[in-house]
Order: sequence, then structure tokens, then C-alpha cells
Amino acid sequence: MKAGCSTSSTMLLAAVGLTAAVDKLTLPTFLNSHMALQRAPLSARLWGWASPNATVTAAMDVESVKATPDADGLWIVELPPQPASTGKTIIVTDGTTRITLDDVAFGDVYLCSGQSNMEFSVNAAFNSTLEIADSVNYPDLRLATVQRAMSDKPEQDAPSKANYTWARSSPAAFAPAGGDNFSWFSATCYFFGREVYKVLGNGKVPIGLIASDWGGQSVESFSSPEALADRTCGGTLPGHAAASSSQDYPSPPGSPGLSQAARPPGLALPADEPWPGPSQLWNAMIYPLRLMRFTGATWYQGEANWADPPGYSCRFPAMIADWRRQFGLPDLSFFYVQLAPYRLDFSRFRLAQGAALQLPKVGFAVAIDLGDLTSPYDAIHPRRKQEVGRRLALSARAIQYADRSVVYQGPTLSAAQFVSSNTIWGTSYGARLSFVPGTADGLHAAGTADCVACCEESPFEVMDATGLWTRAAMGITGDEVSLRGVPHPIQGIRFDFEGMPQCSLYNGVGGPDNHQGLAAPPFQYCAYGTHDGQPAWAASCEPNECAPVGIPVPSAGVAVAVAALGFTVLVPLPQFFKLAKARSSAGVSLFTVIITMFSSMLNVGAALITKWRQITACGHLGWSCVPNLLDLFQNIQVAIIAAIQLVMVVAYPPNAKRARAMAATTLGMAIILWVACVCASLAAPCGKRTLAFAAVQRSAGSLAALVHYAPQLLATWRHRASGSLSLLTYTLQVVGGYLNIYQSITQGVSPWPVWTPWLISTSMQNAVLVSAFVFDARRWRARQRARGKDSAGAVLKALFQSPPLGNYSYDAFTGNSPTVGGLRRPRANAEGKALVVFNIERNVQLAIGRPRVEGRFNDREFVKLRQFALEGATARET
Repeated sequence: MKAGCSTSSTMLLAAVGLTAAVDKLTLPTFLNSHMALQRAPLSARLWGWASPNATVTAAMDVESVKATPDADGLWIVELPPQPASTGKTIIVTDGTTRITLDDVAFGDVYLCSGQSNMEFSVNAAFNSTLEIADSVNYPDLRLATVQRAMSDKPEQDAPSKANYTWARSSPAAFAPAGGDNFSWFSATCYFFGREVYKVLGNGKVPIGLIASDWGGQSVESFSSPEALADRTCGGTLPGHAAASSSQDYPSPPGSPGLSQAARPPGLALPADEPWPGPSQLWNAMIYPLRLMRFTGATWYQGEANWADPPGYSCRFPAMIADWRRQFGLPDLSFFYVQLAPYRLDFSRFRLAQGAALQLPKVGFAVAIDLGDLTSPYDAIHPRRKQEVGRRLALSARAIQYADRSVVYQGPTLSAAQFVSSNTIWGTSYGARLSFVPGTADGLHAAGTADCVACCEESPFEVMDATGLWTRAAMGITGDEVSLRGVPHPIQGIRFDFEGMPQCSLYNGVGGPDNHQGLAAPPFQYCAYGTHDGQPAWAASCEPNECAPVGIPVPSAGVAVAVAALGFTVLVPLPQFFKLAKARSSAGVSLFTVIITMFSSMLNVGAALITKWRQITACGHLGWSCVPNLLDLFQNIQVAIIAAIQLVMVVAYPPNAKRARAMAATTLGMAIILWVACVCASLAAPCGKRTLAFAAVQRSAGSLAALVHYAPQLLATWRHRASGSLSLLTYTLQVVGGYLNIYQSITQGVSPWPVWTPWLISTSMQNAVLVSAFVFDARRWRARQRARGKDSAGAVLKALFQSPPLGNYSYDAFTGNSPTVGGLRRPRANAEGKALVVFNIERNVQLAIGRPRVEGRFNDREFVKLRQFALEGATARET
């Protein structure tokens, strides 16, 4: 050992500030036999009091170190860093008094503090008899408990609460099972230390645990005056005013701090028991231990502060930072327990505890699923302390011991992506939630401990534009959660945001009592921030129906969206060229055109209203704006196709008078509707009435879209031909429709009522395509056979190149008539003897004189008809 008093020890002597000298060599209570001191790389400390004129020597093995007491008699020595070891003997003497410390271990030492759930002892936990009997298997787990005490000034020493000072883990170190549930030893502290003990080699590294706790006490009682005066909240938020602006509660006479009205019922103190005020527990139960070296600290407290989340969000990190400063341990690890379920709503307070996570080397254990409604010690004192200790130890493994292989948190939200889908009843909204990589492996839902409804209802809530929260259906796919079927735009998402949640998310396998997976921490996610920009523990989400949805979109998603946008532009082109070449609207159902026009215009108007903010925000959203606008452009594409067909119906009508009147009326009403939608979009794009108007438009447009292909399907079957329909356009539309439905289903966002109408509509569209394919194939093959050709390999080419059918007439006496599609159009028909009348319905009327014979024919039969014409009949156009 090295001799002398180090500079750091000298500074500590000056900082302690004792007021009275001691004549006899003494040590503080917790420097005693069977104790555990901190191993290397830190240097363990010994301290005590002696005559200022004495020289104190501490010897271990063959080394010794000396110190000289200051004027107040305080001396401090720092032992050389020791490896993990046990069975050491330390002798401290001042020349007249000799103190022997036997069975000293060097390992990792943890301080456990907080209120009643930390004080709750092993003898009251579940399976306490077995747990106490099992304690004999961990002999180098060393235990000590500080007596309850309070003081107005810093104390020099703290007595032991147990009937021993330090003890090896054994049944004798615990109060008997079934006794006082606030005796010794702390259950949370013990089960945490036991897990760390096992992880570090099951005894290769001794573990020392000092429990210093008192039920029902506030964070202010455990904080020094310096911590309470810290307006920077431990450096987490410089200039933070929460400590001075948080809500104050009236206090009983002579008892500063929170009143009993702010305490949960299970935490009330007896009427005749004094109430510790600010810093009084710090003075009596923490300050006396400040010279000891620790690896870390565990903390289970908050119920006494539950009514003041904003204040706690500042005072808690301020206390942690101050403990590190006061102990001289800037790297002290700190692990806290998020409050367990209770009748009171601790949801915001649990988020306030998370303010401490801004500090380095801070972790926490989720206890949201570890309720105990039948606890004989009140539900606020759940007995599942083994699982609490296990989860704390997982945090220690990852943070203190840098074990990268361990998963120490449940599914932790990393991002939320909002989505929407159209249905005949309006727009359905949803969200996809992704989690921090590694925390959601084996993602599943399970009921919390002692749940009643369990997972019969979703643990997720969503907020609408009025601030109302409602349950949202949950689906799990791989390591993602989808929320679906929400009838309104989602402004915020909450998970297990209540006093006693019934259902939780887990990774791994099992639930709260399987001790394998971990529960997800509760959260509140706001799409547009909270009220007045306050943290989530201080305010709910801010409704903002006008804000653009600036959700980050992966580059791959943007690329697909851009490709899809280009696809929507190209789809109408084949239909345009087909109609322009044919110069005929034969085969186009006017009713389908009318319904399509109205459906697409309604949907475009609704999309303009609901997407206007996204449109105006494209300047700063960049390419990520494209996916938000696909709905708008897809409806515009449908409108373009309908407009092309409408123009052709007007230009080349099968029935000029009737078709032109219907087309003009349709076009006029569509223009009026378009102008009305645009004006409504620009005038009040985010007003509730306008959004309701958009919902009505969407419902009407979707309902029309459900049936708008039915007339075309009937017309195609009636004519037995595709006429002027572009099979390429229909093919692309059908493929796109099925891809959109597939995407909607596989994303897990849209329930079946959303995508079923579109499946029906796309199936009708597909039926039109198949029918046209079949009829055109039959016609082409018949013509090939009539010409002596039967090349099946050219069928597909012919489908996209075959001219449209029209109403043709044929003059057998005109040998040089122009050819249209291989058939001849007459120049004159002055000498006809027999009249053959036929049209695209393939109805044949043979009139020889007055008698008339009606029938149907195909291309092969037409050859015979043409032969008949060559023999003297004249065929002419109807």
C-alpha cells in the first residue's frame, strides 16, 4: 500500500465539514466485517475519526497506508485498486486503538434507494420462502440496510436497520417470510444484485448492496440543497424553469414538500409519524455514504411525486447529476424503475421519469405490465420484484458492463408513418410503427399481469383533430405494428398510456411472468408536437389538421412512387391513340364514361381538399412529397381516360343526337363540379366543414368507382367485341389496380372494408379486359382461317393492332373500293338487287324485296355472305 494522504483525500476532508473532533479511533457503521468494497479500477476508500494528533494506519496483506486526521478528526485513506477477491482482512489502528475488519470482499458495490417499492422486502415478495432459502447459494453477495432517519443537517454516520451491519447472502440475512413487508432486505435491490452476481461469474466478482430507502418519500427528500437549487435540471436542459414553475401543493403544518393530497392512498404515513422535508433524507441516509465508492445506483421512487410530472422531469435528473458530483463519481451508473400499474394514472409521470435518460449511463426497467391487484400491501406495492430486478440487471449488463449481446429494453418506438386508404364509405387512416432495431425481435402482444380484459382491446389509442383519444385496432407483422381502420386523420398515437394497462407488447417470448421477453415502454407520439411545444409529460398532442405530413420517406419508397407517377401519366396514351386511329367510339359504353367522369372528379376534388397542405408543402418536403400525392394523380389519370373517351363519343357517336346531348351534359356538370371542388379546396382546405365535404365527395366517388365498369362490361358482352377500347390501357390499369390492393393488404394498414370495393371494381375491369381479349381473339382467328392462315403466334400482336369494328357496307360491283381492315367500303349503291344490312352487333338482315330475314354471323359466315354479294346482292352501310 502507498503511504500518505492523497490530494483528492485532502479535498474530501475539506468538503465534509465536521464540527467536532473525536478523540478515539472510530469507523462509520458501514465500514465493518463482511463488507464489500469497490474493486479496481477504482480505489476503495476507508475513513473515520481519530484524534487530530494521531496517525492512522490501514493495513491489508503486506501493504499499509497512513493518514493524518484533520482538525475535526476526519481521516480518509484510499486503498490501492484491488481485483475482485474475498476473505481479506483489514486492520486499522491509530497506535492506541485497533479495529479489525474480517471477511472483506472487493467487487462491485451498488447503492439502492427510493421509497416504498424499493424498501419492500424479500419476505413479502412472491415465493418469498423459496427465495430466502435459495439465498444461501450466493455467499459473496453482501447486504447492508440503512436505518430510516431524517435530519436538517448532514450527518456523519448512518446506523443499520437490520440486526446486522453487513451480512453474506443467506436465510439469516432476511427478515422471516410473512413478516413486516418493509423490513430487510430490499427485494428489488436483492434480485437486481443476484442477477448481476450470476452474470459476472456466479461469485467470481463479489457484489455489495447497500439499501437506503424510506417509503412514501419524495425525490426532494433524497436531494441535496444544491440539487434542489439546480435550475438546469442536472444539465439536461439549461435554463429549465420546471423546478420553479411546477405545481405546488399545500403542506401539513411544519412539513414542507408535497401534501398528502398528492400521495396515492397506499403511501399515506401514520398521523403521528414525522414527515421528512426537502433534503432531510439526503442528510441522514445518503450523505453519510458519500465517501464510499460505488459502481452504480438503482432507484425505485416516484409515487410520492406522481401529481407533478413537469417538476419531476427536472428534479430527478438534477438529483442524479448532484449525487455523481457529491460522490466524486462522474461515471456512476444509474438505473431506475418506471412506475408499475396503479389505480391512479401514472402515464405522464412515467414519461417524466424518462427525462433522466438525457444523462449518460442512465437506464431503466419497465414495470408497466407487472401489476398486482391482489397485493395485501395495496396494489401500489406489486410483489413481482424478481422480474423488476432482472430487468434492472439487463440495463446494467448493457450500460455498465458493455454487453452488446444483451437486449435490455422492450420494443422501443423509433418512427411512425401515417397512411390512408380509400373506401366507398370514405377514407380510412392508419399508421405503421417501427421500433429500434433489435428491440422488436419476436414482437407479440400479451396480457399484463393480473389483467382482466387483457388483449381483448388494443393497447393503442389515436387522437383526432378535436383532441379526442379512441382505441385503434392493432396488427403485428414481423417487427412492425400497424394501426388501421381509423375514420379520421391521426394527430397522435399513445401506447399503454393509462394507470393499469391490460395489454402490452413484448419481444422474445412469453409475457410478464415468463422472464424471457421484455415489455415495451409506454409512449405518446405526436404528429404535430404537443400543446405550446411542451414535453409529452406536460401536455397532450396538438391537433393540427392543416399541417403538412412531412414524414420521412425512404429513398426506395420515393423511387417507387416516382415510377408509379410516371406510370399514371403513360397509361391513358394507348387509349388515346386507339380512338384517334379508329375515328370511332364504337364499343365504348357511354354510361361507363359518365360514371367514370363523375367518380374521378369527385375523388380529385376530395384529394385536393385533403392533400392541399401536402401540395403547398412540396417545396420543402422535396421528393418525399411524391408518395403523398399519388392518390391525387391516380384519380387525375382516371379522369383523363374518361375525358378522352368522352371527346370521342362527341366526335364519333354511334347515335349522334342522343350521345352528343348526354356527353355535353356530362362534360358541363363535370366542369362545374371541378370548379366547385377547386374553389372549396383553396378557400378552406383545413376547415372541418370542408373536410366533411371532402369525405362526402370521397364516399360518392368511391361508390361510383365501385360500379363504373359494369356498363362497359355489359356493352362488351353485347357487342362481342372490344370496339375502340385499348386493351393495353386496360391491361395496365388492371395490373396497377391489383398491385395497389396487394400493397394495401400486405402493409396491414387497410381492413377488408377498405380494399374489398376496389377489388370488386378492379375485377370488373379485369372482366372487361378478358372479354375483349376473347372476342378479339375469336375474330382474328376466324379471319385468319378465312384467309387460309392460322398463325397462333401472331394473336397477341393482332390484339393491339387490329382495327376497330364499325358499321360497314359492301358493294359487290365496286371492285376498286377502298379497303378498311380487309373489308371494302362502298362508293355507290345504285343498282342493288338484294339488301344486306349488318352492324357491329353482327345482326344480319337479308331483304330481297319486302321479305326480311334476320340472323347473326361471324367472320367465317361473312365469307359466305360476301360470296352471296358477289353473285348479285349489294351490301351497304346502315
